[in-house]
Amino acid sequence: MRAGSGWSVRFGGFHPWSTRASHACIATMLIALALLGGCRQNGNAVPAVQDSAQQAIDARTVPKGFTLLSAYPDSKSDEQLAIALEFTRPIVGSQSFDDLLVVTDANGATVKGSWSLDEGGKVLRFPYVQPAQKYTVKISGKLAAADGNTLGADIVREIYTGPLDPVVG
Repeated sequence: MRAGSGWSVRFGGFHPWSTRASHACIATMLIALALLGGCRQNGNAVPAVQDSAQQAIDARTVPKGFTLLSAYPDSKSDEQLAIALEFTRPIVGSQSFDDLLVVTDANGATVKGSWSLDEGGKVLRFPYVQPAQKYTVKISGKLAAADGNTLGADIVREIYTGPLDPVVG
């Protein structure tokens, strides 16, 4: 046995500073870092509001002027399924909505019914629709807001009502 060869005999040929040992050490550290990296919170998440008096901020951009904000199927548990149109400003309630807004089904046939304006004056509802159907709503540019402004141009939106929620009872 040569001098200095006792190390490899005692440690089974594994020198603490050998290339194999360095690679194993680096691999172990990389695995530990990868596991620890999974412990942090999502960096893109919005932090929770700390004070209950604060309100969450709606970051959607609100269009300027009088226009249609959104069109969607509206199904409240106590009411019939309806098409809802939400506007940026309150609407004149004395207008003939049935002449200014036309609802057609997927075949192009006009759907009979009548529009109703909610208490806030910004949402029109048409409750004569069926679930899982596609409807087209044409809104006349003559529809007027309470401040006297009109849409100015016709707006057409397609709305899919989606499936009806199951009733538990």
